[in-house]
Amino acid sequence: MKYFSNKKILITGAASGLGKELALLLASYSAKLVLIDINQEQLEHVKLTCEKNATEVQTFVVNLLDEAPLLEIRDNINLPDIIFANAGVGGVNPGFSFDNEIDSKIMGINYHGLVKTISPFIDGFVKRKSGQICGVSSLASMRGLPGASSYSASKAAVNNYLESIRMDLRAHNIFITTVLPGFIKTPMTDHDAFDMPLIQTANSSAEKILKAVSKRKRIYAFPKIMYWGTLLNRFMPSFIYDFLMTRISGQSKDLKPRIF
Repeated sequence: MKYFSNKKILITGAASGLGKELALLLASYSAKLVLIDINQEQLEHVKLTCEKNATEVQTFVVNLLDEAPLLEIRDNINLPDIIFANAGVGGVNPGFSFDNEIDSKIMGINYHGLVKTISPFIDGFVKRKSGQICGVSSLASMRGLPGASSYSASKAAVNNYLESIRMDLRAHNIFITTVLPGFIKTPMTDHDAFDMPLIQTANSSAEKILKAVSKRKRIYAFPKIMYWGTLLNRFMPSFIYDFLMTRISGQSKDLKPRIF
């Protein structure tokens, strides 16, 4: 992975799960890291581990619901080469017990947090005529899933935002990769609210994502068998989709709104 050597790379959600694995792998490639998360204790632990290999490690404790700290970070670090907008939350918010507060938090972190992470650096990328952005979405974005109205909507918004800026920024030599993973074994998936087939490890998922980014792929989805199934679902007539998904999702009929 010489592609990442000596590049300055910003990662959100870097204290655990996929973000942590991305940071550890990139550190082993001697990257310069800017690590962002809300959990100070876990972030410090990741920093200490990364410092064994990385050229440079900076950490910032930030709540992505607040834009001001991200603007301060932009003004106090050198312009990164690559941004991994990875931070996010999972959750269930079924229509029969919909919670507006949970909806606002999921949309705020998953969509608005991603936009607030990326947008402060775009002017710098355009002026420099180079830059790369990887936004982590989900296969759950392809179509609304039972019980996941807020989560599916937040990730669908991520897809459309990244696709739009991908076309706008390509002429400025700025590359965008939208990542659509299935289930990844992280603290976010440590629950039994619904079935999670073909779950991937965070480490193997990070390796796959880095390979996709090094190849400047526009869209990268995995595992492949789940991706093809999701594509089939996307074009399935609604009456068939409704019938199947409500029976195979594995969720409880008394599902309560909550964030993972």
